[in-house]
Amino acid sequence: MKGVDLRPFVHDLPLGQDTAFFSTEDASGSTSLAAALLEALELGARALLLDEDTSATNLLVRDARMQALVPRETLTPLLDRVADLKPWG
Repeated sequence: MKGVDLRPFVHDLPLGQDTAFFSTEDASGSTSLAAALLEALELGARALLLDEDTSATNLLVRDARMQALVPRETLTPLLDRVADLKPWG
């Protein structure tokens, strides 16, 4: 992964890694999924198919129980951003 802007989904990475121009050879499941979603939208995808079993579910949704257990999260779930993400115009 080279120079991907993960800010719509990811912030405050360990060791102060830059999420505006994120690069790594060893991405986590969440950063990999965020990059894939953003790349698909950049290419004009109008639909996304996600397999819950192979997706980083913490990037998809964060329920009330997880919000209570982890009050300071470094990810913004897709469910919270989906209305803002527009693959066209």
